[in-house]
Amino acid sequence: MFGRTATFVLQQLPLSRALSQCPAAAAAVLRGRQLHSTVNCSAQPPASAAAPVPAAKLPAIPPVKRISRDDVDIQFARSSGAGGQNVNKVNTKVDMRLRLDAASWLDEEIKEAVRRAERNRINKEGELVLTSQRTRSQADNVEDALTKLQEILDAAWKAVQPIEEDPEKKKEIQKQLKRGNERRLNFKKFQSDKKKERRSKIDW
Repeated sequence: MFGRTATFVLQQLPLSRALSQCPAAAAAVLRGRQLHSTVNCSAQPPASAAAPVPAAKLPAIPPVKRISRDDVDIQFARSSGAGGQNVNKVNTKVDMRLRLDAASWLDEEIKEAVRRAERNRINKEGELVLTSQRTRSQADNVEDALTKLQEILDAAWKAVQPIEEDPEKKKEIQKQLKRGNERRLNFKKFQSDKKKERRSKIDW
């Protein structure tokens, strides 16, 4: 772009390269002036400096760790429903809560995915609440609730993973779009020709 003013960022180029490509910078040095971070130059910037920097590949979010009882708050209550003489007598029902805001071991994107997918299970305090009374064993119900929680977190982790674009699939999509556009244009031309034909018959 000769004849136009361009800006060279000296912090991004070696000094010798900047001086050789920017007469204004070289003249400033000869006069003993201190260079600023940028100088105006009428020379054309090198192609490498003007080339766009490719976007960095998004890093994958690490998988969720194996959940344990130490990561959640657990309360027990009397179970309801069928179960024999122990029903309503033994506290076997599990009420498990995960405080998402306090779970520093969870990535923020995973937390947001959980909030979206499980909004009906999150209370006003921001806790993910799960219950289990599948068995008459307190320990088994704890394991059942932990398994449910693990499945929820693993699903949220999968949902936030960066999608790698398949080049072949992208080409196929572009071909389908092109074919669809061609069909649309052909149909439009067909309709236009029909209208012209009707008008010509009326004029005749």
